[in-house]
Amino acid sequence: METIERVLIVNSSIEKVWDFFTNHKNLEKLNPPEIRFRVVNSVFDDKIFDGNIITYKFQVMFFTFTWVSKISAVKEYMYFIDKMIKGPFKRWYHFHHFEKLDNNKTCIKDKILYEPPFYPVSFFTNGFVRNKLEYIFQYRDKVLQKELNQ
Repeated sequence: METIERVLIVNSSIEKVWDFFTNHKNLEKLNPPEIRFRVVNSVFDDKIFDGNIITYKFQVMFFTFTWVSKISAVKEYMYFIDKMIKGPFKRWYHFHHFEKLDNNKTCIKDKILYEPPFYPVSFFTNGFVRNKLEYIFQYRDKVLQKELNQ
């Protein structure tokens, strides 16, 4: 499996960071506009919970993808894990970890484990996939800095 790890420190309380991340309405903000990411179905109003299923649609180049995630673990103010149960990857796990550094500073850590799409040619497509994912996470970091820094 491939791995992407990211760390971002924001000047915001862990409570504010947790509330932002666990509100599915913020997911669309975290993705670049050109991928047209949107939540199309979720079984929660504002906050995630263990077992929660969320369906998204997004576009890469001329292709539209449907992605279904299941929240497989939640520990308030510490972490949650989402697992792709349907989508463009063979496998996808995203570990979201939050660490309080002080009252107004939080460390956000992401670890993504994935198997690229298009097996058996995924060896050739992974470079494109990885670059696209890095771009999306760079965009996300900018949005988080803007939204969460006090």
